[in-house]
Amino acid sequence: MAAIPDNPDALLTREQTAAALTAAGYPVATKTLATKATRGGGPPYSLFCGRALYRWQDALDWARTRTTPPRRRDGVFVPGVSPPQRQGLHAMAVPRRDLLGGWRAWRAAEAASSDPPPPGPDGGEVGRRGGGPQ
Repeated sequence: MAAIPDNPDALLTREQTAAALTAAGYPVATKTLATKATRGGGPPYSLFCGRALYRWQDALDWARTRTTPPRRRDGVFVPGVSPPQRQGLHAMAVPRRDLLGGWRAWRAAEAASSDPPPPGPDGGEVGRRGGGPQ
């Protein structure tokens, strides 16, 4: 098991940083740190002779900021809100059938309109099957 550095200013290689973070309870692979160094989103690092060096406190702070707060069994964590109130938060979402109901009402009103659709180029109705001269 890798040792967790005592000095927060200790400079660690990428391999040492991954091992120390894993020992501290934040499992991360060396390749993950390398990917994040090129794509962004990883802990800050410096280069020395082409090798990445991570300050231990910066790496630990990065891991802590990526950790979510504790969650309940239901998977939802809202600080200061009791479970019955939390269930009410989900009820605020608009059901899909209500969204479609407005569209269906509009289509019904369009279908019931008294204006017939304009004739197509061949004299039949546009957009209907079987339209056209009989």
